[in-house]
Amino acid sequence: MRIQLLAFHLIILGILFSCNGSGPSQSKAKIEITRSQLSVGVNDVAILYLINKDKNEQTAVILDESSYSAQLNFGNWEFAVILWEGSGKINSELKCGRVSKKFSTESDSISIKVSQENCDDSFFSPSSFRYNGETKILTLGECGDLSTSTCSPTGGIQSFKVRFQSHSTTSTSLLSKIKKDEFITSDCLLIGGSSLSLPFGSQDFNPPLDIEAFSDDSCTNSFGNYFFPNGVANFNSQTDDFKIVSDSTSISIFFKTEAPAVGNQVGCLEDEVITGFSGRSGAWIDQLGSSCQIYQNGNLYGSSQTRDVLGGTGGDSFSEDCPPGSAVASLNYWDYSPFTGQIQFICKSITDYSVTYTSSTYGLSAYSLSTLTCPNGEFLRSLDYNEWDDGYGSKYVALIGPSYICR
Repeated sequence: MRIQLLAFHLIILGILFSCNGSGPSQSKAKIEITRSQLSVGVNDVAILYLINKDKNEQTAVILDESSYSAQLNFGNWEFAVILWEGSGKINSELKCGRVSKKFSTESDSISIKVSQENCDDSFFSPSSFRYNGETKILTLGECGDLSTSTCSPTGGIQSFKVRFQSHSTTSTSLLSKIKKDEFITSDCLLIGGSSLSLPFGSQDFNPPLDIEAFSDDSCTNSFGNYFFPNGVANFNSQTDDFKIVSDSTSISIFFKTEAPAVGNQVGCLEDEVITGFSGRSGAWIDQLGSSCQIYQNGNLYGSSQTRDVLGGTGGDSFSEDCPPGSAVASLNYWDYSPFTGQIQFICKSITDYSVTYTSSTYGLSAYSLSTLTCPNGEFLRSLDYNEWDDGYGSKYVALIGPSYICR
């Protein structure tokens, strides 16, 4: 079995920061990271995880270029690599490597050996996710009822894709000159008939990934997104949308295929329709609320009311409404799992259903476009979304789901 050597050469430059001339208050290390081409094929896919063990912070970069530059705190760091060999995708053989290093001098270097055997330890996957020393294979299924011990497939999900994600940078890691918020995506895979070799994560290693499910066998018609922000191993119990089952050789994720209940949706009351949106946006949608107005017998009544404001306080505020006599008939939203990356809405007249207004686009991040469109003559009443708490005190608007109500 081929052992690969990824020689990440780190050139450390000591940098001292001072406040108001009072002397040095913080030390940093600037690194230059070079991906060696010694034995790494041009189609290999690799992710480098930079883990600050002193602050319990992690950042990932996708190694698709020759070099990266970053500025890191002096202190204790862990550098981990996961790599899929030869396909340019994440469907092939998994290899791993890691090294720990304490940076306290002005110059230093590391290199990381990558092999299949290195994946089979408690750092990349806990013992319950391994068998006979090897990481278990991931398989996916779908069923209508997750509360029973057996699963009866409904045929709601036919195919899926897995995406490993890079991390956004934080103020303390100060990464620079690297591509952020990128994705490595698998080929289109079939439910029940495909398996993957993946790192499942651990207490010290959080490889964020999401799985997009499709209702056809060609990954065209989106069914829903399932996000694992800290790796699959951190979701080892049943939830409303999926459950994880482990047998002797594999880890299986079963997705629930029933549509979300109406009670999970947010927006307007039963006798209202959405006439606009307000909230906050920046890199994605931080906060979202619906402007609602009574709609009865083909007419709008009264003044608009803002309902169901969800999300946090980041980004810049926005508020936009349809022209008088019109309401929201369709909504465009862009995936930035687990968040809604962008939104835009289209208003139509309540009298002749002609387009009266197309809103501005809010948010800056987009992966894939989806549209909620009401039937002819109807207007949007409610959506399927909620708050997403990142675990560090910030909240955002979760990815809008495929279920919605028009009237």
